[in-house]
Amino acid sequence: MRNEFEPDTGPLDSGEIKGELKTHLLEALRSSRYYAWITKKKAQVRIRKSLSKWFALALAVLALIREFPELKLMYQSHHIGILDGLVLVIICATVAALAWEHWGNKLTTSPQEVRFVAAMHSLLQRLEKFMYGLDRIQDPTERLQDFIAFFLDVTAGTLCGRKVVDSGLMLETPDKSDVGLFQSSRGAKYPPTLKIPIQRSDTGPAGVSYQRKKIIYVPYKKREIGWIFEYRNNRYRAKSPPHKGWIRMKKEFERFRSVLCLPVAIYQKTLTKSSQTDVTEPSQEATQQAGSLQSTVSSEETQVEKKPFGVLNYSTNSRDPFVDRDFQMGECFSSILALVLETYRQEQTPPTTASAATPKAVTP
Repeated sequence: MRNEFEPDTGPLDSGEIKGELKTHLLEALRSSRYYAWITKKKAQVRIRKSLSKWFALALAVLALIREFPELKLMYQSHHIGILDGLVLVIICATVAALAWEHWGNKLTTSPQEVRFVAAMHSLLQRLEKFMYGLDRIQDPTERLQDFIAFFLDVTAGTLCGRKVVDSGLMLETPDKSDVGLFQSSRGAKYPPTLKIPIQRSDTGPAGVSYQRKKIIYVPYKKREIGWIFEYRNNRYRAKSPPHKGWIRMKKEFERFRSVLCLPVAIYQKTLTKSSQTDVTEPSQEATQQAGSLQSTVSSEETQVEKKPFGVLNYSTNSRDPFVDRDFQMGECFSSILALVLETYRQEQTPPTTASAATPKAVTP
């Protein structure tokens, strides 16, 4: 008698074969798209970091090859002309500068790094004034709006090289069903009533960033694919599969090509998961009596728990312009913003219940 739970091993019909084939082809396409984009992104980062160095090396080598007959004549005649000597010195100096840039104590910085340091300096000064300034704005809500307006304008001009970037802060609504636009940078074209659901799986990149507390990067808006990034082993790594989804708005508010979403969350505590293993070791009195000591070897895995407030968005009309340096700068900015929001919420909470009450939500 055939068991009713026994799998059917009979031949598949043509429809099932087509369905299986379609599934495998889609999986292969997703994998190839992932690896192709990651390869392209790595090449983009390396080119931006090292292109000038390789061009300098190639130019020096080509100049040496071209001038080799002249250098040979100079060596044989023991006479070096002023122009030939100048060319030779510049070639040698170029090679030496390249070696110094690569292995030496590099002192040069990119314009974006300079802007980032200047932005952090001004933001930290504003943060001190926001929290402890004697001449700060007394009304907490007005003070918060003033800080965020300054924050969004400064950070939008820091990320993404020389590209024009718009920034916007979305905060959770009081019922915690959505994140809504609280404020945006000057000139940004975000809908004033923008809301993204955070309690659904079919949400947009900002909703996923809030849910997972991870960076979500959409390099091409038309494809509606958001890559989830996390910082591991001193580098940002994209997790596969990416998130597929988008909340559509009116056309005039979607005139951008890429968007970077960063969670704004404050540190709560570190969770530690311990796994224990019993190891039997000889006792110190083993020579006198039989016995053993039980020791415990524990391995710990830590996970940081954070309380989310909302999402910080940066959008631009360029295609796939953000790189790992922008991710790191963006996380620094979102941490400052989380500290400001937590300070504001603590001020809104009565002192007698500050230890037990949940801070009030900031209404977008």
